[in-house]
Amino acid sequence: FNSLDTLENEIWKEWFEQTVTKIEADETYAGFSAREKFLTFLFTWIESLKDHRSYALFVYKHKKSYESEPAAFGEFKKAFLEYARNIIAEGRSAQELAERPFISEQYHKTLWWQVLFIFRFWACDSSKDFEKTDAAIEKTVNFAFDTMTKNAVDSFFDFAKFIKNCLLALLS
Repeated sequence: FNSLDTLENEIWKEWFEQTVTKIEADETYAGFSAREKFLTFLFTWIESLKDHRSYALFVYKHKKSYESEPAAFGEFKKAFLEYARNIIAEGRSAQELAERPFISEQYHKTLWWQVLFIFRFWACDSSKDFEKTDAAIEKTVNFAFDTMTKNAVDSFFDFAKFIKNCLLALLS
């Protein structure tokens, strides 16, 4: 490695790749919904970070104040966003996730923001066995996926488009 920054980036990317390899080795993972795959990823990733907590906290605490994420996350982020795009694509093709103009193209970024939130939460969690982090993972993933699935707002817009088309047909 030609610099410490490059080494740090490789470490975080390697931890991500190890997590994905581990979860994909489980035969049941392939049959999971997009939500279940992301939950599995986060739980497994945080579990693996526990073995490296001192280093992870060092990176977290030494990020520059203007950075939204540690610089060491660069390669990890690129790899994660590709992984997230795949999960989202699977969820969309299985019709688990709603198709929304402009918004659905950003779903993978929502998953990245969750990774950052969970990492920060875990870094500050002092609960025994990190049970608050486990709860945060479940609640944030459920909230995010609930907002990405078809809901009452989507039904309202579908109904409004239907009524508009009916009225236009009647008036023409």
